[in-house]
Amino acid sequence: RDILRNRAYLGTYSRFGVRIPDSHRALVSPSDFRKVQENMAKRRKGGTGRSLQPFLLSGLVFCGRCGNRMIGVSRRQHWTTRAGEERKATYRYYQCESRTNQNTCSYNTQREAELEGRVRELLAEPNGAATRLQRAGGADAYAEEIRGEIERLEGKLRQNRRQVESLVGEAASGGLPIERMKALGTTFVREQRELEREAHEARARLAAERSEAEREEQAEATTKRLLARWEGFSLEERQSLLREVVDRIEVDGEEARLLRRH
Repeated sequence: RDILRNRAYLGTYSRFGVRIPDSHRALVSPSDFRKVQENMAKRRKGGTGRSLQPFLLSGLVFCGRCGNRMIGVSRRQHWTTRAGEERKATYRYYQCESRTNQNTCSYNTQREAELEGRVRELLAEPNGAATRLQRAGGADAYAEEIRGEIERLEGKLRQNRRQVESLVGEAASGGLPIERMKALGTTFVREQRELEREAHEARARLAAERSEAEREEQAEATTKRLLARWEGFSLEERQSLLREVVDRIEVDGEEARLLRRH
């Protein structure tokens, strides 16, 4: 839906009432954009307007069985009690993406609150209790790793943009049902935002590269600040601080291993 309505894909910058046409390269041609709007107008249906809360550990959790990422999954349930009352609830998990997308991994699923609580406990342990990520070559290798991460993310961003462009073109020509377009478009927009955020954070880490000793000292201070004010930080702030000190979290059943960056 963001792709279908957001004029930023036409190259127009819009913020706080200010609009600047042609501020960046357009991903969608004006004619394709108009055609999609026309199709939406013909087939518009009421929506729920709901949005899901992001997952704190997104991008940090990996399956200890197959090595793939664990992704956030929300399950909604509706039921009627014996008294005839309508009830609903949302359950949130981290689940191995292999199981979700390919059905190739065993059912490695972690409840959101329990896993995030376990990560908080691991961070509170002395540095020696949580595995530190070992990098050959020290600071230079660390900087090179970040540069490689940036290249990987930029490649994914380019691929995502091409997919968006192709998707909108199909919808404009009538080759793709509008409801299917909405579903796919939402996924692409979410991935685009996540990739852009990760790339931005990686560039910031590279720009702020320090000596090994300084980084370790900074990481310890960041960890203490994060734990001391955990509930006071917004989800975005907690997530950003976690990415500064945690490289990855490997989970298998009740076993969890946290690898620190420094």
